[in-house]
Amino acid sequence: MIFPRALGYIDEALQICLIDWTKESHLLLVWFHSHFWKMDKVSY
Repeated sequence: MIFPRALGYIDEALQICLIDWTKESHLLLVWFHSHFWKMDKVSY
């Protein structure tokens, strides 16, 4: 029963990576929005 256990670890690691990736991409989106919003404010 080593194989299913290994698969479980891989699945868990993938979920953690996915959660981290979504957090980071969300932060990037927020940064882009605030950055371009400031640029728009300055250009007016």
